[in-house]
Amino acid sequence: KNYCGVQSELCCDGGEVGFVKRMAEESAQPSMRASCVWFSAMLSRESSVAPVRSRLAELGAKRKGFELRQGSVTRWIVAWTFLDRAQRSERIAQMQASGAGGETLNTSSSKRERLVNDEG
Repeated sequence: KNYCGVQSELCCDGGEVGFVKRMAEESAQPSMRASCVWFSAMLSRESSVAPVRSRLAELGAKRKGFELRQGSVTRWIVAWTFLDRAQRSERIAQMQASGAGGETLNTSSSKRERLVNDEG
């Protein structure tokens, strides 16, 4: 292990798949669906990606996956949203107008959408 936390921080019922599936289910609740433009989780095992993406599909989420590699270490990022493209662009524009999001949102709407090429 590369993390020296206490036992309650290292274990979760269902492992990382169970944890992220519960996170996805919580994000799908009506009160949470629109609270975030994109939700995301990092997975340490490639075998965890398919069951998580499958549950997200069942929940009606638009999904995107990324693979990160550094040396011999690979991690998988799964991102999901319940907002359509127009809603995402509107939300990002609102955040920019209010000053939220800082420099990372300082791109055109069409460029932002190309940066995150989701499944819908």
